[in-house]
Amino acid sequence: LWLSPSLGEASSQDLFGLGARGAALGGAVVSNVEGYASVYYNPAALMSLGHNHFSVGYQRADYSLEFNENSYAVDAASNLFLGLNFPIPFGGILADRLAMGFGFMVPFSSIAEANLRPPAEPFFVLLETRPRVIGLHAAMALRITDTLSIGAGVVALSELEGGIDIS
Repeated sequence: LWLSPSLGEASSQDLFGLGARGAALGGAVVSNVEGYASVYYNPAALMSLGHNHFSVGYQRADYSLEFNENSYAVDAASNLFLGLNFPIPFGGILADRLAMGFGFMVPFSSIAEANLRPPAEPFFVLLETRPRVIGLHAAMALRITDTLSIGAGVVALSELEGGIDIS
């Protein structure tokens, strides 16, 4: 795999986590995450709450960067996030066996942003553009036994693509 490198990209969730608890613990919440953050960290954990849960939050990251001993200004990344998880109220054999969750993150600054700099000028690509994308997470969990659950989720991120032709 090291012979075929690919472009590295990260969203605000990848850089700072989804929700306050995950960010405060440096992302070390996979085994004990609860609520809507499970859609990002561990979809199977959606079964852990057992009741409806809705969250609204604000996330901000400020940077203090230097390049060649000179300070380098980067705009702060500010995001609003919404989260929802709930058990699916089936009866019979599926009672208390299924749960769904959603996470939605939207930047305050802009939905799509392009920074064009001269090729010789340093540029922190991940910190200057990737935190400013819309992220939508959706996941579902199934409790197989009282101690075993499985989950699956999807993530959709907005992206700005294009080119500039100069003649």
